[in-house]
Amino acid sequence: MGNSTAYQIQKTAISLFKEKGFHNVTIDEICQAAGTTKSTFYYHFASKDGLLTDFYENTTAISPEALQVLATSNNCWQKIWVCMEPVVDWTISAGASILSQVFVSNIQNQTDSFTMSNEADLAKLYISIIEKGQEKGQFENRSDPKLIYRNIKNITVGIALQWCISGGNFDEKQAIKECISSMLSVREDLL
Repeated sequence: MGNSTAYQIQKTAISLFKEKGFHNVTIDEICQAAGTTKSTFYYHFASKDGLLTDFYENTTAISPEALQVLATSNNCWQKIWVCMEPVVDWTISAGASILSQVFVSNIQNQTDSFTMSNEADLAKLYISIIEKGQEKGQFENRSDPKLIYRNIKNITVGIALQWCISGGNFDEKQAIKECISSMLSVREDLL
């Protein structure tokens, strides 16, 4: 979501959803809190659910710190995690209730808000890191890097769903980190 107005509306709405609950917030309240009009809201989003369609879109920008790690680190596990951690943190900061609504919206609208507009670029990045980790002996799982990447996505979404079902009652970040490092078979000294 490159548009700053759309991002501001989404950010405001998510804050209101966290405070009052998704179903207790009206579009009028979102517009008032965001300092915008309904026509501007509807220009960017078809509905409240539409806000959640782009839920992860702003989490894919790689921070300057992450770019530094990607450019300088020899630890491929560190590179994978520096790319994943902001997405996981965004999920946690939104909360289990909002993420549950994202899942519901995806099912009801037969959409996949977990696939971002720059998915092809992200896939290439992850796959190249996985290949490098395998070449260096840092990842002992020798499966096809494309399959590993797909499994990383599936593991992440699956744990997020479990986290929602539990009402956020376990450490989602740690669970994702442990499952993915185990699936990659990361060399112990790199963890």
